Amino acid sequence: MQGEEEAIHPLAEGRTPDEDEMSVPAQDEIEGWRTELQEIEEKLAHLNERKAMLQQVLETIPVIEKLRGNTSIAQLNIGQEMNTVTVFQPTADDCPKLVNAIPMVLEKFRKPMTPSQIKLHLKEVGFTREYGETYFYTAIKRAVEKRAIVKKRDGRYALVARDANGAAYGG
Repeated sequence: MQGEEEAIHPLAEGRTPDEDEMSVPAQDEIEGWRTELQEIEEKLAHLNERKAMLQQVLETIPVIEKLRGNTSIAQLNIGQEMNTVTVFQPTADDCPKLVNAIPMVLEKFRKPMTPSQIKLHLKEVGFTREYGETYFYTAIKRAVEKRAIVKKRDGRYALVARDANGAAYGG
């Protein structure tokens, strides 16, 4: 009949039935609940798979951010259905060049730093190679020449200020 609401068994509403409602639900009602439960379990399984995939993607983002500029290894491929993720993890051979890692440290901490402070944080931006003192200072000199960083009067280094178009300005 149109306009009449279907009676819902109290158990289906998640409440304990009172004495007047203690009847056993009809078989088709029980089957309906079983079907609904199965559908919910299937949706939960899909949502849990999606959740795990998204967590993996989000855990990968810092690695990719550290390696930006080295596009040969910073690759993230998410399948069309968003249910497959292929991540190419960096190896020691894939770490950024020192001349690129130095500005990455300064960008990460967003404050001027001494060469010693920069050295302490190189691993945090993915630079894991062994290097000599001369190589480090050569890399700093090259970063300055590239206008990626600037040396302050107090001897600390900072990122070069850039306008909205990415052009360097100031000093």
